[in-house]
Order: sequence, then structure tokens, then C-alpha cells
Amino acid sequence: MLATLLYDDVSVNESRLSSVDGQHQRCRDNGLRDETSRSAAAAKGRHCSVLKLALLAVLLCASACTSSTGDDAEPSAEQGEPATTESGAAGEATKAGSAESARSDIGCDNGVAVPSPAGNAGLREDCEALLQLGGRLGLPWSAQEPVSEWLGVTVEPARGVGSSPLRVTQIELEGRNLTGEIPNELAGLAALRGLYLSNNALSGDIPPWLAELEGLEHLTLSDNGLSGEIPREVGELTSIEILDLSSNDLTGEIPSELGNLGALYELDFSGNSLTGSIPPELGSLSGLLRLYLGSNDLTGEIPSELGNLGALYELDFSGNSLTGSIPPELGSLSGLLRLYLGSNDLTGEIPSELGNLEALYELDFSENRLSGAFPSGLSNLKSLERLDVSGNDLTGEIPWEFAILPRLKRLVLHGNRLSGEIPLELGFLGLEILSLADNSLSGEVPDTLEFLDDLSVLFLQGNPDLTGCVPALLNRESTEVQAGRLRFC
Repeated sequence: MLATLLYDDVSVNESRLSSVDGQHQRCRDNGLRDETSRSAAAAKGRHCSVLKLALLAVLLCASACTSSTGDDAEPSAEQGEPATTESGAAGEATKAGSAESARSDIGCDNGVAVPSPAGNAGLREDCEALLQLGGRLGLPWSAQEPVSEWLGVTVEPARGVGSSPLRVTQIELEGRNLTGEIPNELAGLAALRGLYLSNNALSGDIPPWLAELEGLEHLTLSDNGLSGEIPREVGELTSIEILDLSSNDLTGEIPSELGNLGALYELDFSGNSLTGSIPPELGSLSGLLRLYLGSNDLTGEIPSELGNLGALYELDFSGNSLTGSIPPELGSLSGLLRLYLGSNDLTGEIPSELGNLEALYELDFSENRLSGAFPSGLSNLKSLERLDVSGNDLTGEIPWEFAILPRLKRLVLHGNRLSGEIPLELGFLGLEILSLADNSLSGEVPDTLEFLDDLSVLFLQGNPDLTGCVPALLNRESTEVQAGRLRFC
């Protein structure tokens, strides 16, 4: 046992044993050189052996102490378990941090979707709202790309909204096959200035919360399947410039509150099923340029207040059931370019005041019940290119003064009760369409019509008292001629 311990200890402490052996050898050599007495030498040898054993004992004790320290280390390992737990908690925190980092990689705080998220809190909120919307609608929006590069999203400096230097200002998702109702997530885009959702398959009502988008300037929801009434809250969008709700299934009346939209320059409600009368309050929209209410079920008279729309250059009320006469106040719209009142139930005469519309180049009063003769003032419309008053009860002769309208290309007068001869002066115009059918015209067809080189349509049928023949030069492939019993010359 002792030998084994000695062997193990010598193996472990080889350098120390070498030192002991060195001292033992020196002790023996000294003893052997003392030849005066062998007994002394023997005693000396015994002394040296005792010294070696003593030194070995010291080494064994040191080794035992080291071993004891090692044995004591195991309990300390157990005592170190709290340290291990603390280390585990740190590891869990590291994992949590990694998870949080992973979450930020797919959210709006990753520094990619929103530059400097801490300084763009508003844009970060916009980003989060749009990520939810994009996931629901299947839009290709990802936090791995800057919001400014997302499809249909415009990011610009905000205008007085909070302290965020950047916000989402426009959403353009026209023709993206969107379905369902107008997404509520858009309500959180506080700096939105343009919302373009036309030509989709959206349904349901127009949400009143749109009025909360105080900075909204352009709202286009045309060509969808939206239904219900136009919410009166829309009248609170005082910054709105373009309001296009055309080609939907909207019903009810036009809210009078729209008269509060002082910034509005385009209003398009055409192609719906709106009822009731045209609000006279629309006459207060002094900056309005385009007013489209055609193809609805509107009734009542055209408000005379619309004569106050001095900036207006397009007015379309066609395809309704409007009654009464054409208000002469419309003659005050000196900048008007297009005036469409066709397919209504308007009565009375054409106001002579319309002769003041010198910028007008399209006038359509077709399919009404207008009566009387042409007012002489129409000869003042030097910019007029298209005149259509077909399908009325107009009487009298065709004014030869039409020949002094240098830009006139389409003269459509069929379906009235016009009488007299066809003015030969019409042959000196650059007409492309001349439709005089179904009237009570008489006399010979003027041979000056052969000078109408650009003429593509000539309708003379339904005038039983017309005589003569159609100029032979009009017998060509490029001109459609319907003249009833009349033949080519």
C-alpha cells in the first residue's frame, strides 16, 4: 500500500523525488568518504535513509492535501449550481434577445423598413398598419424593404402631423383586384394625402372614418361595387381637391355638406344610382373645375346657383331625370369648355345667354324636350366643335350663321321639327358629321355639300319634302350616307 502510494506520488512529483534522491546520494557519498569508521558510515547511511523517508512523507502529505482539495471541489460544484443557474438565465436572456432581434427583422423596427425608427415614430406606425393590411390582402409588402419602395406606397415629409419627418402620404392600388370593404387599417395613416383605390372589386359602404383623414386631398374610389349613401362626414374633408366616387352602386341623395369643400376642384359622382335634387350648395365651390353628375337618377331643376362656378370648365349632368328649363345663369361660366345636359327631361328654350360661352367647344342638349328656335347668340361660339341638340322639339330654320363657326365639325340636329332649306353655307365648313334626319326640311339638297371632303356621316332621311339628289362626290367608301328615297346625282 505504501509502495503503491510512493510510486504514484513519485510519478506525480517526479521533479521533487529527483531532488530527494540527489540529497540522499550526497549524504551517502559523504558517509562513504569517511573511512575512519565503518560503523560511523553505517550510522550515516541509516541517517540518510531516515531523511529520505521523512522527505517522502512530506511529499505524501502534500499530495494528500492536494487530493483533499480536489475532493472538496465536488461539493463546491454543487454549491456552484446557483452560479450555473445564473449563467443559464444569462443564456435565456441571450436567446430572448436573439428572438427579439428576429422579430425586429420582420417588423418595422429593423432599420430597413423605416430609416431611423426612433426618429420616425409616425412612419413606423404607418408601416405596422400597412404590414397588417398587406398580409390580409396579399400585397407584396415586406419589412425587408423600405416602406418607400413598397408597391403603391409614397413616403414624403409630413405636413404638420406630429413630429415625424416622414410619413406615408399616398396609397395607389388601382386595378389590383382588391375585394371586400375599404380597409379600416387606412384610418391610421394620419398624414395620408392621396388614396387611389379605383378599378377594383371593393364593396360595402363608404366608411365615415375617412373624414378623420384631415389632410386628404385626393380620394378616388371609382369603378368598384361600393353601395349605400355618400356619408355626410365627407363634407368635413376641407382639404379635399379631387373626390371621385364614379361608377359604383351608390344610392341616396348628394349631401349638401359638400358645399363646405372649398378646396375641391373635381367632383365626380357619375355612374351611380343617386336620387334627389342637385344641392344648390354646390354653387359655393368657387374653385370647382369639373362637375360630373351624369348617369344617375337625379331629379328636380338645375340650380341657378351653379352660375357662380366661375372657374368651371366641364359640366356633365347627362343621363338623369332633370326637369325645368336650362338656367340662363350658366351663360356666366365664361371658361366653360364642355356642357352636357343630354338625356334628361329639360323643357323650354335654349337660353340666348349661352352665346357668351365663347370658350365652349362641346355642347350636348340631346334627348330632352327643348322647344323653340335656335337663339341667334349661338353664332358667337367661335370655339364650338360639336353641337348636338338631337331628339328635342326645336322648330324654325337651321341658322345659316352656323357657317361662321370656323371649328365646327359635328352638327347633329336630327329628331326635331326643323323646317326650311338646308343652308348651302354648310358646305364651306370642315364638317365630319352632318345629321339632319327626321325633321321637316324642304327644298333641294345643296350641291355645296360635295365640298365636305372630311365628311364621314351624312343623314338626310326622314325629311319627305327634300328634293334633288345627293352630290355624287359623296358616293365614296369613307362617307356613310343615308338619304332615304334620294339618290346620288
